[in-house]
Amino acid sequence: MISIRTRLRWWVQGSLALMRGFFAFWWERARGILLPEVAAERTWNRLYAPYDLTRNVGPGWRKIVRDLIFDLFSVGWNGVVYQVKEKYGGLRFYCEGEGRPEIEYAIHRAERRARRTCERCGARGRLRGGSWLATLCDLHDVQGTSR
Repeated sequence: MISIRTRLRWWVQGSLALMRGFFAFWWERARGILLPEVAAERTWNRLYAPYDLTRNVGPGWRKIVRDLIFDLFSVGWNGVVYQVKEKYGGLRFYCEGEGRPEIEYAIHRAERRARRTCERCGARGRLRGGSWLATLCDLHDVQGTSR
């Protein structure tokens, strides 16, 4: 049986480790030491991962959306996302600050990349379909473009 004293020591050590990590993050951020990619990764894990921004796009495009968000943080984006979706076989990403040229360029680059990537598996694909447009590879087009 574990004594109360040992449990209390474990709890204090765990609490101190959490507090050290919390204060280290804010200290790095206040001093400007935090690299943009580290800040983007931490922000993704804290803000976007729990909400699953990519639920309206296929699994093949999830890496594209994640890379786009990292690129946007590197150009000074504030992190506000309105909507991420698939429309007419292409990726659509709506966020705050869309008028800025560097943000528009990053979004346009991700949309172009999605037009060449299968929405279901991430392999090389192209726009296909009749009544329902989708960007698919040869394997998934054979299985039918309907969802």
